[in-house]
Amino acid sequence: MSSTEVEELRRSLAFYKAQYERLREEVFKLKRILRAMRNAGAQLPPWASDVNLEETPYGVDRPKLSEESMRRLVYKAVLEAYRKRCRPVKLNEVQGEVVKLSEFVGIEPPNRSMVSKLLRELTSRERYGCEPPLLKVEEGYVPRDAHLQENRANTLDYFI
Repeated sequence: MSSTEVEELRRSLAFYKAQYERLREEVFKLKRILRAMRNAGAQLPPWASDVNLEETPYGVDRPKLSEESMRRLVYKAVLEAYRKRCRPVKLNEVQGEVVKLSEFVGIEPPNRSMVSKLLRELTSRERYGCEPPLLKVEEGYVPRDAHLQENRANTLDYFI
């Protein structure tokens, strides 16, 4: 390919990308209007019966993760929250970190009950058959490795 052909392809790509962004915004506006009509009790047009009217920005349908992948995401959220606060973390703090990580990755964030269920699984000794990756303490949740580091810091072996 010559440099002029490459430049022409780049211009075409920029043009179509701009069109795509404009159309995404228009679809978002249309969905907002259709939601308002539905909430007001008005009859929706027949073509709108199969349109997904959820509150996704610009009409983007985000992918969903498997339960195992979501469990890993929740564990990473607990680690991140624990590192920031240096204390046991509560469910609402974990939920906030899960939402941030989900937005960063570009997936649909789980609801609070799903996060709570995954935290129970991550603290379940029956599920893992050994020490679970998270420990449930009175104040919240602590990553097991961090808890072991704290206990080891009090011994002479840690300094040797």
